Amino acid sequence: MKLEKYLITFYGILIILKGFNLKRKHLIVLTYIISALIYITAYFVSKNLFILFRFLNYYAYICLINFVIIPFIVFTIFLVKLNHN
Repeated sequence: MKLEKYLITFYGILIILKGFNLKRKHLIVLTYIISALIYITAYFVSKNLFILFRFLNYYAYICLINFVIIPFIVFTIFLVKLNHN
């Protein structure tokens, strides 16, 4: 189940990068860089259980920002622009 989430997310990132009209060579390099960063981060976070739980505390705040605060700001800006016109 986790592999599918990673693949779908990674495919979405590649679609977004293709939208920037990057060359295929650059997409391949970025694919390796992103995969290496994810692997290194996962390795160091899971190496020690205390670090993992500290990271999970930060992850709760990251999720709050991504799923509550950013959408609130975006929809507020959209509402202001809609009412302005």
